[in-house]
Amino acid sequence: MNHSSTPPRAVGPPPGNYLLRKAIWESGKRLEDIAEAVGVDAKTVERWTAGRVPHWRNRLAIAHLLGCHAHDLWPPAPPTTSSRTPPADLGNDALRRAMHLHRATEDDLAQTAGVHPRTVHRWLAGRLPKRTHRRAIARLLGEAEYALWPQLLGTLRPQATRELHAIYPTRSALRRTIWRHILRTARHQIDIVGDLTTVVLDDPTLSHQLATQLTAPATDDSPHLRLCLTTHTRTRQLATFLRHATHDGRTRLQLRHTTRTLALSILRADDDILVTHHLPGRSPADAPVLHLRRDPTVPDLGTGLIAPYLDALTTIWTQATPPGDRRNEAAASAPPRRRSDRTLSTIT
Repeated sequence: MNHSSTPPRAVGPPPGNYLLRKAIWESGKRLEDIAEAVGVDAKTVERWTAGRVPHWRNRLAIAHLLGCHAHDLWPPAPPTTSSRTPPADLGNDALRRAMHLHRATEDDLAQTAGVHPRTVHRWLAGRLPKRTHRRAIARLLGEAEYALWPQLLGTLRPQATRELHAIYPTRSALRRTIWRHILRTARHQIDIVGDLTTVVLDDPTLSHQLATQLTAPATDDSPHLRLCLTTHTRTRQLATFLRHATHDGRTRLQLRHTTRTLALSILRADDDILVTHHLPGRSPADAPVLHLRRDPTVPDLGTGLIAPYLDALTTIWTQATPPGDRRNEAAASAPPRRRSDRTLSTIT
């Protein structure tokens, strides 16, 4: 009995995109329906079912129309070892974990950022996206940028700490040029409360600069000064400053006095704030100084670092009274009346 010598035909996958044809058949749609929804010709859809891979935007549109994922219709090719592809351990594991946690795919990130899926693959391999793309992906995954790209920790800071400009270990570490720059650039409001009034009034350069700003012709950029004095304010320096800060009986200076024990001293010049906390067993000159600066890119929601100090400044100024008027401080424990208090009453 003669047997045919022809080897059996190998069974392989059906020709063309079998997954796409199956999804179209199960959805009950025609090629013309898909072509009309995507915006192409019906013969183009026929070429896609024959095996041609459409543009990634068309793949996403077709997957959305058929109620499945693009990877179900066009499975990603297995990764190939190449000198241009970095090893998996050099990729962005933080981004991969966030995608797995939120069940997001490369196509989801590509659609959100408006880029090609291959670009997302490069991001997963370790490439750093642009800032606009990072923000879009962070919003999609509900994560912070520096959590998805740890290499940004040196350049990105949380929003709550953007207002912290510098920290100085002691007051002497704060150079005089910084004091002068903060006061000179003020255009609207300068507030000095607590022990920092003594620092400014005792320094001839700073007090003369402030007096010059107050006696200059009034313009839209002329600052107003509010001084909240304490019992430690030196009367002689204050009297000298008042003489230089008054011109023709007019001044943009407001004085108030408090006998309360303050836990901090504040100097505010528009968007810059210097804060010194009074620490037990340490003089205010040896306490650290915080330099805060309002960030114009952060909305003023009252949740930053500056908001509590502005509230404290308002409270101290509201509770203080003009020199010589102590009726509003009846609740405070009044110390013995000093010679400096009597001099303040005569000055104003």
